[in-house]
Amino acid sequence: MDKNLESWTVVKKKELIHLDNKNKKLLEILLTDARVPLNVLAKELKISKVAVSKRINKLEEQNVIQGYSCFIDLQKLGFHGYQIGIRTKATLRKKHEFFLELLKERGLSQILSFQSGRWDFLIRVYAKNDDVKELIKKISENEFIEEINLFNIDKIQIKTNKKIIITENKKVKFDNIDLNILNILARNGKISFVDIASRLKVNIATIKYRIKELEKKGIILFYVTAIDTSLLNKETFVISATAYGINEENHLIRNLIDFKNSTGGILNKEYPNIFAFYMINEFKEIDQIENVLISKYHNVKYELFRISEQNYYNFFPEAIFKKLIQNKC
Repeated sequence: MDKNLESWTVVKKKELIHLDNKNKKLLEILLTDARVPLNVLAKELKISKVAVSKRINKLEEQNVIQGYSCFIDLQKLGFHGYQIGIRTKATLRKKHEFFLELLKERGLSQILSFQSGRWDFLIRVYAKNDDVKELIKKISENEFIEEINLFNIDKIQIKTNKKIIITENKKVKFDNIDLNILNILARNGKISFVDIASRLKVNIATIKYRIKELEKKGIILFYVTAIDTSLLNKETFVISATAYGINEENHLIRNLIDFKNSTGGILNKEYPNIFAFYMINEFKEIDQIENVLISKYHNVKYELFRISEQNYYNFFPEAIFKKLIQNKC
């Protein structure tokens, strides 16, 4: 059973779910390859296709798998990516209301809540320059906001099972059919070509060709499975670091995402110019990363953030889709 993904919102549960080694390996594969065929999964896990299907259905029922989507390079569609660090002096109720307000904002892609560090939240948005200025102004009008830091995203580096994928600040050609395909795949990354063709009233051959072209152009980077890591007994961290000079910057981010527990990193145009993301089993893994920073990068300043929740994730915000469709009409 495919799960539709309107937005990825963490659902807290009291008890952790026990996962055997096969389920762990299954989730690792699905995380960055949601459309992998059952026969390939069966071969990897050394079990039957029926057994794989049953495991996936069970993980969906347990809400470990929250849905399927595709990672879209929105920079290729003409939008700029921004990260916004926010520190507040708010109560829990005010923070909740703040989130609800932010969810209405144009181009909102992600909200992370931090348990430690200089910011309470790290937000990712995709917008035009004027739109992000308007968003920053609106956020700053809240009386409980203490600090706002805006970062222009240069590149995002995502670590998948097969390779490291890098986004580009380069707009490519697309049309309304492409946009509608992207919108459908962003809500349900496992939907069949037949169902997409039926919804758009386009023949299957065209849909297959269009999707292959979207992948070739790098608009679709990979197909992702939304997994609630809070249920997997894993801790998630962000390291922000400041490296000076292009060579040191590139060298540092390569080293930071080279760690086995890294999920990728982001290069910003402002300082701190590097954000690296980790999903760990034990705290000693973070110690290893810090030891590398301390021993090899004496001039690098860094800060460690512990993520308490990923409150929201949307791979193709509805407001962006509507704006693109209107501009193409």
